[in-house]
Amino acid sequence: MKMIFPANEKSYVEDLQLPASLHVCVHVVRDIHSDVRLQRNAGTLAAAGCQVTVVDVATTNHQPLLEPYTYQIQHIAVNQQFKRTRFEQHGWFKALTVFIRSTIALLKLSADIYHACELTALPACYVAALVRRKPLIFEAYELPLQDMPLAAMKKSRRVFYALMKCCLKYILPRCAAVITVSPPIVQELQRLSHSTNYPVT
Repeated sequence: MKMIFPANEKSYVEDLQLPASLHVCVHVVRDIHSDVRLQRNAGTLAAAGCQVTVVDVATTNHQPLLEPYTYQIQHIAVNQQFKRTRFEQHGWFKALTVFIRSTIALLKLSADIYHACELTALPACYVAALVRRKPLIFEAYELPLQDMPLAAMKKSRRVFYALMKCCLKYILPRCAAVITVSPPIVQELQRLSHSTNYPVT
């Protein structure tokens, strides 16, 4: 696995050495409209000649992107309360439903690379990459599972975080590449996967 610490968006293409003919499928469990970094990265890949499809999770009343984009977007529609209540009311059912729907959507796309933006998108991308026998890329915007103190979490959220930690530990060594934004994240991911043999560029 290659651990990549990009200095800018263009280094994403340069460091991974992606052929222009590739179809890259990017998955994120939120609306792409709120993810400026993903919009830039998808645009960079498309500008390099790659076919890019972004599969996001968006509410039914999402607004179209104001600026023109050169990549395809497929929405997995959820209701407006999904983000606010996904760890509360029937949280496990909602998470499982989104995972299944995301996996099906990804498997329907004949991609050359599956790219998971943050940990919540990793399980579905892993299944799709495994079934399709394609490379998997994981991008960590921030340190995974560190957004809230454990004491402040409800029981359902603590169980979810424990499960995702096991998922990260298992899947991380099986990724073709991991993209991070800072060296401390690289060190933490190396610690979680019990390996330090990751070249950083």
